[in-house]
Amino acid sequence: MLAQRILIDIFIFGVITTLFFTLFSQFGAIYYDLSETLKEKDKKKHPYLRKYRDYRPTLSIIIPAHNEEAVIKRCLSALIKSTYRKIEIIVADDASTDGTKRVVKDFITENPRFDIKLVAKWKNGGRGAAIDAGLSKTSGELVMALDADCVVDRLALRNMVRHFIDKEVVAVAANIRIIKSDTVVSLLQEFDYLSSFRSKKVNTMFKCEHIVGGAGATYRTETLKKIRGFDHTMQTEDIELSLRIARVLGSKKHRLVYASDVVVHTEPVPSYKSLFKQRYRWKFGSLQAIWSHRRLLFSFDRKHSMFLSWVRLPYLLISELMLLIEPVLLTYFLYLAIVYRNPTLFAVATITISSLLFVAIWSDEHHSFRYRLRLSFYAPTMYLIFYLMTVIQILAATKCVRNVNQLIGNGNKYITGAYISPERIG
Repeated sequence: MLAQRILIDIFIFGVITTLFFTLFSQFGAIYYDLSETLKEKDKKKHPYLRKYRDYRPTLSIIIPAHNEEAVIKRCLSALIKSTYRKIEIIVADDASTDGTKRVVKDFITENPRFDIKLVAKWKNGGRGAAIDAGLSKTSGELVMALDADCVVDRLALRNMVRHFIDKEVVAVAANIRIIKSDTVVSLLQEFDYLSSFRSKKVNTMFKCEHIVGGAGATYRTETLKKIRGFDHTMQTEDIELSLRIARVLGSKKHRLVYASDVVVHTEPVPSYKSLFKQRYRWKFGSLQAIWSHRRLLFSFDRKHSMFLSWVRLPYLLISELMLLIEPVLLTYFLYLAIVYRNPTLFAVATITISSLLFVAIWSDEHHSFRYRLRLSFYAPTMYLIFYLMTVIQILAATKCVRNVNQLIGNGNKYITGAYISPERIG
């Protein structure tokens, strides 16, 4: 049957491309880990260490906040415990209606030795607008955008600054970790972050990083001013900014990199409904940003990374297409497994996913041995649990298709929303 042949061909194409990127990401991540280890060893007997000690720029940390009363104090408390002291903190309150401003003012009063400012906006303009409002008050050479629900590791700021010794580096993505919570939805996000952030290592190696995103994203101040800050019309202003840097400045000499040693913990969303809203916003914003900077796709411009333009971004679009037809493929192969009593395909998939998760768990440099054992215990069951995420991603992709006119813009006017903070656990 023609339909059956088409389904099989699509499946084979999806398997081949996914297998290529999976293997490529795994070997790339291993190479990244080895190079970082060697760099740390060389630093002890290399002038690099002296150069690092001499490089102490002011790091301006902007915390955009809207109704973050439950978590803002925890975020600020972690920052002032950092080992890197040359910082200024700007809380950009985006028209909060709860006690966020009061909590921040009290914290400033209680900690007069630290340079902490509160910038209050009276109109809810969104995360990008809040960061830009804070940017106007900064004096540092580097700017970190940090979400209010985040907790930075004590060494995170010091390690972040170190990456900017390389003059080609203009933006650095942090290593985001989920704050531990004993729920299935939290565990799902923890494994998702663990595996997805591993792939960012290979993006750095091949100069094709396209998401310096969200929590802990850090930029050279001169770079932000050169490209005029964030685009307030975007659902995911951080992804758009990353692609704009890559397109306008060029990603070869203006590098966007991932820093595995900059650990920032963030709250998991507490429910599947919240997880859907989050993933829909991410997916819509990602596609919106790619559409806005579509000239990056298959670009021959020498300042653009060929791997980004010809491989990474096209694969992202292919993945979204495969996601839309995944229900048909899954139903078809489930039917074959039942009719022919041959679950081999699903068994192989379970083993493959479990193996990849084991590699991600045991190659992680930040978890304790005991916690790795705990995650390893969960790993074999994650293939089935990941179907929950797949369902959410499919629903999000379907909604993006329904809202395609908003996604590509109507007369270049994008549909934006006010800053709506997700539900916080605190």
